[in-house]
Amino acid sequence: MTADRGVVPEPPRAPDDIAVMDTGSQPFLTRAARRAAREQHGADVELPPIAHVPRYLTLLATLVAAVLVGVSGAAGEELLAFALVLGSAVISWGWPRAAGLPSPRGSGLVMFVTGMALIGADIAAEQEPYLRWAPAALALGVVVMFLQQLMRKDGRPRLVESVMGTGLGLTVLASGIAFLPLVHVANGPQIIACAMAAVAVGTLADLLVGHELVRPWLLPLSMVLGGIASVVLSLLLRAPDLPPAALIGVSAAALSHIVRRLVSPEAGSYSGQGQIATGLASVSMVGALLWAINDLIIR
Repeated sequence: MTADRGVVPEPPRAPDDIAVMDTGSQPFLTRAARRAAREQHGADVELPPIAHVPRYLTLLATLVAAVLVGVSGAAGEELLAFALVLGSAVISWGWPRAAGLPSPRGSGLVMFVTGMALIGADIAAEQEPYLRWAPAALALGVVVMFLQQLMRKDGRPRLVESVMGTGLGLTVLASGIAFLPLVHVANGPQIIACAMAAVAVGTLADLLVGHELVRPWLLPLSMVLGGIASVVLSLLLRAPDLPPAALIGVSAAALSHIVRRLVSPEAGSYSGQGQIATGLASVSMVGALLWAINDLIIR
């Protein structure tokens, strides 16, 4: 059975030997049908071939964003906030295309406004807890997101997908502002630097996504590479301690890799715009993880 999901943008061009998923006419399979297909054809049966194409621009964007966050974290809150403003603008510009949202301009505007509100809320808090106004800013963004859906004039096709994709974009931006409070804690810049080193080195695993035999091991490989990078940098910086550094490296590399793989089945994620946004989003998501590790384990 094929559901009418409305008019969608044309998918980006892909290599000639890659079959791009037709996002407008995908059958809805029951869970039993999906399970039977996995048992017969393997774990990748539900993923379109476009998901297994290396995205070099995404990897470059991830590297650039990781270096920028790591360096600006050491330079202070003002420079880090400026880097997050730029990153939020780029993610808001490219995320709707990467996620294949039906109303990209409206969703991008909602994300940008929410991102600026989140950063402003953190800067406005001059003492701990620095994130005390962030939930209010995020709640405002959620309200604006639903208002934007009500104001759509295209008949609101794929409404649930639009809400889910925009909501995930807001989550990405909200996670990114969690880098800012780390500047004020002991060894905070070092924690950020170790995580960014792990994310950068962990991207090497993505280069092997086209090899079917290695593909199931990409996540563990990324975690191992990230853990090694974080531990080595912690030894050079003499902070944080080795056990927390290993945890930071393994978990940061894993989360960043998962974000990139999560978006890869979408045809729009192969476009230049989508690749750049995906790379920055995979770095932004690490912010909330670092904040949680520091607050629950390192302190």
